[in-house]
Amino acid sequence: MNLKNKWLVLMLAFGVSELALAQTQVQQQVQTTATNNWVGISSGYPLGGVLHFGIDNMWNEADLRLNLAAASASSGSGFSSFFIYGGADLLFDIKPLPHDLSIYAGGGLLLGILLSDAANAFGINARGIGGFKWRPIQEISVYLEPQLALGGTTNNLGLNVNVALGLSYHF
Repeated sequence: MNLKNKWLVLMLAFGVSELALAQTQVQQQVQTTATNNWVGISSGYPLGGVLHFGIDNMWNEADLRLNLAAASASSGSGFSSFFIYGGADLLFDIKPLPHDLSIYAGGGLLLGILLSDAANAFGINARGIGGFKWRPIQEISVYLEPQLALGGTTNNLGLNVNVALGLSYHF
């Protein structure tokens, strides 16, 4: 084989390897972007039902989670209340663990309105969050999340301990 043919074979081999590398990078990018957002639900004490929408690595490797929640309560005396609130959390992955587990932490702010038989009030809640997340498959995660919150309504502010259990679908 002369030098010209060797050069041609070498250039073809280089081109094929570059195409294979580009295809691998595109596949990795598709796999990565396929799980950048999530929707989920959670509930716990005393949280009521919460809907979530999350964006992975939204700001400086922090995940942004938007929340919309509602809770109701009634007492034996017939007093009832309904609380609806929305807010946002920034969550940071702290440490991956074996078996698709991870630890995360962050914080957030919730704003809402309390409607009750006794009085209506504006609510605010600033909270610190720690959590354990398990992803049994790429599209699904289950999490347990203790929260320490400072807030309440304009009539009744205080320190609260909350616990949430949630399920998210990643897309």
